[in-house]
Amino acid sequence: YMMGINFIVPHAFHYSISGQRKRECPPSQFYQNPMWENYVYFSDYIRRIASITVGAVHSADIALLFPMESLWAEYLPGTTDRFPWDLNDDFSYITDRLLRWNLDYDILGQDEFEKCSIDNATLKISDEVFHLLLVPPMTTIRKESAEKILAFIEKGGKVLFLGLIPYIDNKGEVLTEFVEKVERSLHVSPEILLREYKEGRSKYKQLFNNQRSLGFVQSGPLYMTEDETRIADSVKKMIMPDISISFLDAPDGNIYCSHWRKEEKDFFFVVNSDERSFKTNIELRVSGKPYIWDTENGETKEIFCYQKSESGNLIIPLIIEPLKSFFIVVEDSGELDSKIVDTDLTILNVRKDGSEMKAFLTSNKYTTSAFIDIKEDSGSLRHVDLKLPSDKILEFGERWYFHREKPNVLVLNEWVQKQGFSEGVGWFNMLGGTVTQEAVFYIDGEIPNLRAVFDKVPEPHQIEINNTLITRYKPSTYLDHQMKEADISHYVCQGRNVLKIEFTLPERAFQGKTGIKPIELMFDPVMIIGDFSLEKRADGNYVLVKEKNVLANGSWTKQGYPFYAGSIEYRQQIYIDDSFITDRRCFLEIDDLKEVMELTVNEKTYSPKMWEPYCVDITESLKPGLNDFRIRVWNTLTNLLDFRDFDSGITGKVRIISKPQICVSL
Repeated sequence: YMMGINFIVPHAFHYSISGQRKRECPPSQFYQNPMWENYVYFSDYIRRIASITVGAVHSADIALLFPMESLWAEYLPGTTDRFPWDLNDDFSYITDRLLRWNLDYDILGQDEFEKCSIDNATLKISDEVFHLLLVPPMTTIRKESAEKILAFIEKGGKVLFLGLIPYIDNKGEVLTEFVEKVERSLHVSPEILLREYKEGRSKYKQLFNNQRSLGFVQSGPLYMTEDETRIADSVKKMIMPDISISFLDAPDGNIYCSHWRKEEKDFFFVVNSDERSFKTNIELRVSGKPYIWDTENGETKEIFCYQKSESGNLIIPLIIEPLKSFFIVVEDSGELDSKIVDTDLTILNVRKDGSEMKAFLTSNKYTTSAFIDIKEDSGSLRHVDLKLPSDKILEFGERWYFHREKPNVLVLNEWVQKQGFSEGVGWFNMLGGTVTQEAVFYIDGEIPNLRAVFDKVPEPHQIEINNTLITRYKPSTYLDHQMKEADISHYVCQGRNVLKIEFTLPERAFQGKTGIKPIELMFDPVMIIGDFSLEKRADGNYVLVKEKNVLANGSWTKQGYPFYAGSIEYRQQIYIDDSFITDRRCFLEIDDLKEVMELTVNEKTYSPKMWEPYCVDITESLKPGLNDFRIRVWNTLTNLLDFRDFDSGITGKVRIISKPQICVSL
């Protein structure tokens, strides 16, 4: 969505994943998938983003010319020449770098570029308006496009060439007028640049005409440059960026922002794709009253701390949490000034208390000196240093009572196969035969509700456990309704158990005259399900044992549930003193968790957290005395269907952080 996508078709929602369907990627988003229960939250999240971007006007300063004609002209089938690949790699490099520099752009093919109108030193097409044309490394350009570039420059438009300057048209003829005007303005030869580029000599050149309406940067392949910021620097010398993000606690980070206009409001979609938080200053080339619209829950939060730069831009200090996305919405409400211009605290609210405006604040991970800078009505700045009580931390124990949503499962994926033969001699001996497959599993103790789930066993067949034929089956209630299930409680014994499946192949080889018709085999493992835990013995075999009533912090795959797919609810009761919650904000924080969590505190259930950070404000749910906590965690189908060992469950420490809440008069 940040890159302009506004329509998603999820794959897929299968009525059944019996057979080969389960091996698609992903196998299904429907009821078979543990994530299906929470799919509505993900769907609502996507819907909220789309509700802004669909029908909105994308606001990007840069039109990036697509070098397709140049690639067609330079690439010859079977060539070993590196040059066309350098052109391709440079275009990929530019598109990636512009996104990382938050220099938003649209790609224009030459058809679209030639349709652009030129108005007030900008390129216009449909609702889009561009202030800068960026020309990537290319040798070939249509004559009409070259003429459009010259016309754009003559009417005050800005053009920046990267790496090369095109000099021939798509008929192979030199663009004499175009080349002469560019050479005269920039004092550089396209042929010399081409020679340096093909030699792979990447060196820095930054050239502008007197009006800085025409520029060139970087000789040689761009992706080989040692200082990638030079291109961004050249762009910023020609136009004022629409969006600028300064990182205050790191050299840089993967935070992206795109700008949209809708209903006379400016929407800036901010995405942090890193699994860490950043302290930032976001500068936007707009003026107005800003607030945040949270795409995860649809809540609107007022931004209380911001200021205007000397150029009139909006500067907003923000802490952006890991994997967070939101819209900064700016509307011209007439109220443009904020009383708070800077602070290292989190502003919970600003409201009138009697006749005074007051700010309510608490600490955050970046709080060091605890200060707030307030703009007085006179325009002067008042700096206030605050004495902030320390945070209080209450760690949970590492052992939890728990409840499984689904039965545990042992996947039987190791089989011994015996191949039978039909009667006959010669080639007739290749037709038909009986196949017997045997798998072994072990039991230690009484295991209730023990069942076996079968999927796509070739017909006709018979299935035995410990030499006793299974005769009764029903549609499975586990995983998929088109699988079949049998109660095997009366067939098993303590210790070693043998499951035998025997089926007959009417034709085993050369099926059909061409030998390419499918031959029916048993592709899917059998699943043993029930109320048990699994212990891995020294010989590598799993043993079904009686289930314990507690889980420890750490992956449940290491605690008896290596193939389990579904949810597990963790439970603890914690005693909380009154002083821990009075005049404080309390947050439950989990260091690590796989994959989705839903928190319930004293019967209040919070919306699921689909990704990091796993942190919930639980202030309103806590009470002095004993508090009940339930954390339900879902994993994916990976461990069950792919036999992986992906961590699942609560895998990090859990704590409550109690932060002091203080009040400051504005």
